[in-house]
Amino acid sequence: MTEDSNTLDTILRFCYPAVDPMFESLSELYRIISIMVKKFSMGDVARRARSQLRKYAKDESLRVFAIAHGLGWMPEAAEAADIVLNRRLLTYDDDDIPELDILHPRVLYKLFKCHQERADRVVEMAGSHVTVGRDVDEYLRRGACKIHDKWLVDDEPYVTRTWLIDYCTKMCQAMRECPSSEALASADRPARKAARETAASCPNCVHDDLDLIFDWFIPEMYLQDIEEALSMKFTL
Repeated sequence: MTEDSNTLDTILRFCYPAVDPMFESLSELYRIISIMVKKFSMGDVARRARSQLRKYAKDESLRVFAIAHGLGWMPEAAEAADIVLNRRLLTYDDDDIPELDILHPRVLYKLFKCHQERADRVVEMAGSHVTVGRDVDEYLRRGACKIHDKWLVDDEPYVTRTWLIDYCTKMCQAMRECPSSEALASADRPARKAARETAASCPNCVHDDLDLIFDWFIPEMYLQDIEEALSMKFTL
């Protein structure tokens, strides 16, 4: 037995009904769990460390996913995978993530593929100002606006307002940065407010059905479509 007294003390704390030990880092936690599972065959006892592992998921989701999946702790792996999907993939501060060696390459490929497909779908829905313009076209037929009119497609009779395009553009940028429901709500509030103020201050656009556009179509149709895309989960 080569473990030092501190390591053994930490392991023993998991064996008895007392307060579980605290860890200064995820690396320390994983080291202890590895010793318990691989060297002492204490898999059942090590499961008490699940709550400790969850604490690191928000800031180190990819590492937690790898560790949890490698240990067969699928509820924790699923939670960490959801967090991985809700952020840009290559924004981690670590130059290397050694815990990824735990995973079979196919698992990592599936996770990254799911992330890419979900992100692409979310950004597509958020930035679809052409589709949005067609959907709200009937609410914009109360008069032309030389200031804000913009033709959507040259060979189609659809026109929209630049303030609606600006709104969709801001939402698309937000989803590229962080494809999550929290980021969606955070971006929507100021972007929708700014678009509505622009429309309401225009002598032409003020006659559009602004209540239908901003109080019904955007929250009930546009944002719901994005939320549906965000609901995509990684299948373990």
